[in-house]
Amino acid sequence: MASSMRFLAVRSLTLFGLAALVALLASCTTAPPSRPDRVYLEAKSFADLPGWREENLPEVLPALLTSCKQILARKDSEPLGTAMMGSYNPGKVKDWRPICRSAETLNPADPHRMKLYFQYWFQPYLVSGGTGPEGLFTGYYEAELRGSLTRKNQYQYPLYGLPNDLIRINLGDFSSDLAGRKSSGRIQNGRFVPYHPRSQIEVGALKDQKIELVFVDDPDDAYFLAVQGSGRILLDDGSVMRVGYAGSNGQAYVSIGSILVDMGQIPLERVSLKSIREWLKAHPEARETLYNKNPSYVFFREIKSKNFDAKDGPIGAMSIPLTAGASLAVDRRYIVLGLPMWLDLGESFGDSDHDRSIIQKLVVAQDTGGAIRGAVRGDLFYGFGEAAEQRSGSMRRMGSYYVFLPKSVAQPPGIN
Repeated sequence: MASSMRFLAVRSLTLFGLAALVALLASCTTAPPSRPDRVYLEAKSFADLPGWREENLPEVLPALLTSCKQILARKDSEPLGTAMMGSYNPGKVKDWRPICRSAETLNPADPHRMKLYFQYWFQPYLVSGGTGPEGLFTGYYEAELRGSLTRKNQYQYPLYGLPNDLIRINLGDFSSDLAGRKSSGRIQNGRFVPYHPRSQIEVGALKDQKIELVFVDDPDDAYFLAVQGSGRILLDDGSVMRVGYAGSNGQAYVSIGSILVDMGQIPLERVSLKSIREWLKAHPEARETLYNKNPSYVFFREIKSKNFDAKDGPIGAMSIPLTAGASLAVDRRYIVLGLPMWLDLGESFGDSDHDRSIIQKLVVAQDTGGAIRGAVRGDLFYGFGEAAEQRSGSMRRMGSYYVFLPKSVAQPPGIN
């Protein structure tokens, strides 16, 4: 089992994962890459997958079918996706059409046939990065807040939509050396400058733009919603508003969890959503100063859909609802969205039976996150509600994953 230092979590404001609030310390303990920063795949048999024989697969079927619905709506000639830091071939939509049509015939009450399905269509590959096949895995959930469409009474803390003057640029458009890198800012006196940091936004830098979506009653809930990236707002008129990530100010993310560890306020091995919330409740006078040490700020959008069921999870990076326990956020520079993946994760740092158990299960890559960075890095979606919050809050594990690629798609030389 890895030492507690290796369980440091990384989760940015951009989408999800309070289990990862010690990002800066994690970066200090990572060994320099021994190979170039890219994906390395090693072919394996299904018998090589730890726990494959014992795993019951029906939990993943809704996530698989949701991905397939999106894939089948695309043109046959479209590639499933492209990983900038990988040379493997996930195939085109036409390669996935028979795979998805076959998935539609699966019965969750017949797990044996589901295993035969995956074994027939897919070849599993162990994923490695520059430092090997082991990486960090965290968890996230859909938050619930109380709010109002107007600022009144206890509803004093705004969630903002995208600012009118926020400019987002793809640096790769200006230089191939900057491919994949993006930046955000604004124009001031004819110059492109960094966007307002959190400290300026909190004191009114956006007040004249009239971009407030909703006002909530708890500043801590508002802050952690940005970390999770999506949530449900129970409005004072009895209705429910669902919000999701729309963008950020482009400022560097600083983990308040790592700050509290550095201050000696919370032991490293006990950093979690619960412990941070308890500290903030006990030290309300320090909240503003602590939050402003993180200059990054997230903006939201209201999520509306006539076909969006209340039981559905939030909308992920594939523009489809996430499935609790089966949707994984990955770094899309390395992992193509829509691919099935097998997790093999060690214990977490918490005290519950869930934390002490290992995780060996099938998931689907359906989401991304700003701090989900690296060839072997994942963030597991736990769903909505108190139980999901508790489990995701202590989810911090080291482990590996395997990506499933269609057998019908030839892989380029160099893929073992």
